[in-house]
Amino acid sequence: MNNPEQSNEYERNISAVFVPFIIPILTIALLIEFVVVDYDLNDILLSSLILLPQLFLTGEYLLNDCRCKLVKRNEILCLVKGRNEYLIDDKHISTVFIFQSRLRKDRFHLFPWQSYYYLGLITTSGEKIALTMTIAYPLDEILSNVPNIDIETEYVEFPSLMHWLE
Repeated sequence: MNNPEQSNEYERNISAVFVPFIIPILTIALLIEFVVVDYDLNDILLSSLILLPQLFLTGEYLLNDCRCKLVKRNEILCLVKGRNEYLIDDKHISTVFIFQSRLRKDRFHLFPWQSYYYLGLITTSGEKIALTMTIAYPLDEILSNVPNIDIETEYVEFPSLMHWLE
């Protein structure tokens, strides 16, 4: 029998977990091929320029959301982050910022990290919380259904959490 709390929980679906991992895994496989087969140093450096920022963002996002989950309780969205719980409604969250690339919703991305995004939440007490796309997908559409919360979009070229949590 299903637990009612589990049925209301926004689970991490396959696209939210799979997308951040597929490009680093493929790039690591490519680097292994570079090591096994005698390639030019320029080819290795070029692929590393794409691999390193991607691995940095993937690690940063997964470390931020490793103990997070979104739960819907009594028709109110609740963020459980470790031992803390944050209600996501107009009484507890003052502003939501979406940090994303201008090309995020396009089909073509020049670099893989242009499809990454995260949300910065400011609570009414002034605390900053970051939610990344690995917690639920599409996170921005889930939070757009919460009434009376201001959502502002900020365009960044590299959506690192350091922009928000500094």
